[in-house]
This record gives sequence, C-alpha cells and structure tokens, in this order.
Amino acid sequence: MPAYFNFLTILAFDMFLRAKVDVAVVEVGVGGRYDCTNAVRRTSTVGITSLGLEHTKLLGDTLEEIAWQKSGIVKEGSDVFTVRQPDGCLDVIANECRKLGANLQVVRDFDDYQWQRKPVMSANNLAIK
Repeated sequence: MPAYFNFLTILAFDMFLRAKVDVAVVEVGVGGRYDCTNAVRRTSTVGITSLGLEHTKLLGDTLEEIAWQKSGIVKEGSDVFTVRQPDGCLDVIANECRKLGANLQVVRDFDDYQWQRKPVMSANNLAIK
C-alpha cells in the first residue's frame, strides 16, 4: 500500500502542475512529518485535526509523539489551524510553530457554532474552516 499511495501522490502533484491549479488541498496519508505528501515545500495554510492513538507502529506510542509527527507538516510562516488537543499535544504543535515562525490558531469548539442543520460526523474537525 505505501508504494501505491506514493505513486498516487506523485500522480496528483503532476496533475496539479499540468492543470496549473491555484490551490490544492492535500491530505496526508499517515502522520505528516515523513509522509510523501510532505514533499510540498511551501504551504500557506495547515490544518491539524483531532489527535488520537492511531498508526502507533509508524507514529509513536504516545499522543505527544503523534503530535510531533502531525506537526511535521507545518511550514515556515504558514497559518496553522487546529482544534483543542489532549494534554501536552498542543504544546508540541505550538513549539513546532514557534520554531518555524508559523501562526497557530486553535479554533472554537464545534458546539460554539450556530448551525441551521447540525452535521453529524467529525464535529470537531469540521470546526476547522
């Protein structure tokens, strides 16, 4: 699967270049820091959704290690948006942002928004607009 994902990522980037797209939204495959999608050198905006103990064989055994991996997508001077994170994780993300001169913004909780029709899936991640 990793080789196939790498191929699809390269194919997507090639298509973006050929189509001369102005903006591309790229979601990392697993993690971030060492993900093939992280080949993008400059990005104006980064979103880090809620962290959990996932892909621990690749990302680490603790939420802080996973936060370090995820924050690897932050680029110099980028605007970084995230939701509230488990204890210690926001510090890891904020430290990476400080190192790179990135602007970190923690968005409001999902329930703080007024909705005409409330979405049912991924409520906290939807708060990142």
